[in-house]
Amino acid sequence: MNLDVLASWGLPAPDRVEAPARGTNNQVLFADIGGARYVVRVHQNSSRDMAEKEHRLLAALAADAELDLSVPAPLATPDGRTLVDSDRAIMSVSRYLQGLRPTKSRPGLVEIGAAIGHLDAALGRLPRELAPIDWSARRLDQIHPGVDDIDELVADLRVALPDEPAVDWLAEGASESDEAVAKLVHRLPGQIIHGDLALSNLLIENARVTAVLDFEIAGWDLRVNELVTAIVQICDAATDPRGPEEVRALYRGFARHIPLSEEELDAVPILARRRALGTVVWRAGRWRRGHASLDEVLDRLREGLRIESNLAAFRPT
Repeated sequence: MNLDVLASWGLPAPDRVEAPARGTNNQVLFADIGGARYVVRVHQNSSRDMAEKEHRLLAALAADAELDLSVPAPLATPDGRTLVDSDRAIMSVSRYLQGLRPTKSRPGLVEIGAAIGHLDAALGRLPRELAPIDWSARRLDQIHPGVDDIDELVADLRVALPDEPAVDWLAEGASESDEAVAKLVHRLPGQIIHGDLALSNLLIENARVTAVLDFEIAGWDLRVNELVTAIVQICDAATDPRGPEEVRALYRGFARHIPLSEEELDAVPILARRRALGTVVWRAGRWRRGHASLDEVLDRLREGLRIESNLAAFRPT
């Protein structure tokens, strides 16, 4: 990554540069300059238009006086841009948000769920036109620009991963999932959601969730899908006997701000399967573009099979 681009923001060369300890969906570096830390990001998955919409959404959230959580604040260049072209890439810079990654026990799943519900209440106050994308209307072959045909993807994966049973799960479940979700979209409430709420995208200070990161895939979707994403990524519903209790604890906190209807709760297992399929497609799209490894795709496929075998455990009540 060429950090000469920092001059576009009027910033000098960094005193120190560090990569994140964990992987990210985009190329990211931390740059220390004059005692302050900045996050430099290459937008690998988004077009300029999508990245600009993400930044507008972040600005609207930051202006919400009722939201007691910090979100990334892209810095503007002297001429007002938050995105700059460099080395054929789109780049942005934001201030580093302080905090630690939470665990299931610190501050606890109920409080984590409450923070997610609090964020979603704020996102629900925003108008639909601020949504960077409408996920609710998207088929699986429209999730990532690197995958525009599921059958072709399945064929590629059969060559790359011969005799892997999880590829059959993708082949058999994709069309059925598209149809099931299309029906839910007409019945259940929608709003803007974050769409990727894992523990790695939350920060805590003094055992309290204080910040939410990575709004790259935020968009309009079924309201319940925010909870589904959190359950799939935070709770061990598919692998641990304590998983169902983790799911219930997360939902107890979430419901402080957004209690869901019985019909929404009934949809959680269907949408958990959908989330698992979508994660495979997203990672496979990155693999096709050279941004992810085949092992990462395989991990998502096998996780999908585990979820499929334990769908009932994902319903909160």
